[in-house]
Amino acid sequence: MKTEMERRIYYQSIVHAVCTALDLVDGKRLGNGIVCGTADEPSTAVQQRIATLANEVLALRAANETLTLRGGPEKPDA
Repeated sequence: MKTEMERRIYYQSIVHAVCTALDLVDGKRLGNGIVCGTADEPSTAVQQRIATLANEVLALRAANETLTLRGGPEKPDA
């Protein structure tokens, strides 16, 4: 069984990776983009940005489906 410290380090590394990925997607310099917050000062910026990106992806997929149905550009083979 993991110690509390090992568990915290594990989850902290996940949060760091997510924040780094969001900074890369948004073209920000690493460490100067999204604010993850702390236990004392939580932030919802990460959750909000992920939700925004998910909605953007869904909109792009819907637009691509519409183009394909109208005979526009085909989807790339998976």
